[in-house]
Amino acid sequence: MEHQIKSIDGGKIQITITLTPEEKAKFELRAIRQVGSELNIKGFRPGHIPDDIVRKQLSPGVLEQEIMWEAVKENYPRLVKKLNLEVVGQPNLALQSFDPLVIHITVAQLPSVDLGNWGKIKIKRQEVVVKPSEVDKLIEQIKDSRASEVSVNRAAHRGDRVEIDFKISLGGVVIEGGQQTNYPVILGSGQLLPVFEDNLSGLKPGEEKRFEIIFPDDYRQDLAGKKAQAWAKMIQVFERTLPELNDEFARGLGRFEGADDLKNKLKQNLLDEKKFVEEQRIEREMLESLVQGAKFGNIPEILLISEVEKMLAELKSGISERGLEWNQYLQSIKKDELILKKEFSMPAERRVKVSLVVRAFAKTQNLEVDEAAVEQEIAHSLEHFRDDERVISQLNSEDYRHYVKQVLTNRRVIEWLKNNLVE
Repeated sequence: MEHQIKSIDGGKIQITITLTPEEKAKFELRAIRQVGSELNIKGFRPGHIPDDIVRKQLSPGVLEQEIMWEAVKENYPRLVKKLNLEVVGQPNLALQSFDPLVIHITVAQLPSVDLGNWGKIKIKRQEVVVKPSEVDKLIEQIKDSRASEVSVNRAAHRGDRVEIDFKISLGGVVIEGGQQTNYPVILGSGQLLPVFEDNLSGLKPGEEKRFEIIFPDDYRQDLAGKKAQAWAKMIQVFERTLPELNDEFARGLGRFEGADDLKNKLKQNLLDEKKFVEEQRIEREMLESLVQGAKFGNIPEILLISEVEKMLAELKSGISERGLEWNQYLQSIKKDELILKKEFSMPAERRVKVSLVVRAFAKTQNLEVDEAAVEQEIAHSLEHFRDDERVISQLNSEDYRHYVKQVLTNRRVIEWLKNNLVE
């Protein structure tokens, strides 16, 4: 067999293979017997139909296609491995000639990546601190969530929880979501526009009021900067009393020894959250700098399309976890999947480039994890699903093994980059 390779547009390569008559005959016989194993002809047992009988059942075009497939099935993987080709996706096949047997195999190729002068990139780690006021604010939120309430017959003021009926109109037409009954509001919480809450203050149960509001410029696009007419009626006023912060209150929240222990653990939680956010910022800035400093060959369209589909699937999953229907979500944002895919195109390209950069570092710095690490990770996962045969089968699959290896390698690369680029 002879082969030639050339680059073509769209980040693809074309592999041309030419087979000898002897090789062609071998694959022809293999194709006939493969088809024969699937035929059902009266008078013959499946898999025992004579070759000449099978040949008569096949049109020349079908036989040629079967021979081509058998030839590619054997030779394509060997060429990819022998020539160390970095291909992606399924190849497209085209029979150029049957005598001699010449086949074109077109497949996308991972682009080359020039990492540039990456060693000069330095990312500054920012100091992470928790101010006492942040702990106090969190404590106030906890106290607020455990406030006691009692219905009172007096004018409402800041700090009260009230229930109201209201209607907001624009040019005599009620706006979307602008009419509610028995709507709960804690005055001063910022739940409603400040001008709305200000007009609720001073109202007693049963009293109502008409007033105007002007929506801020950064409000909903269809309402920003517009003047609307509002009507509100006070239904009920509840006076809220916040609990005192003491040891008894702290112990009632859970595993806290007292008020001081509560403050210390809240501070540590806030510190851990800030450290996590800082690590995420470092990774984003570091990878963005690496992508900007790198040069990429032609990125095949299949990679970009695949990443867009992945982003759409992630969004769908997130919407489902929030208990929303996908079609209802699309209606609420006034978009369809085609528009979303177009909006995802640029961030998808960035994600692909990040992946290519991480992959390049894994190769050039020899950071790819070995099979022992993959086995250990899979064994750890299997411990949690000992009685679920379906999950066990998935965890033992080659696809999952490849996924685990990629995840572990990516983690290793990120840590290596942090050690070398973050100050």
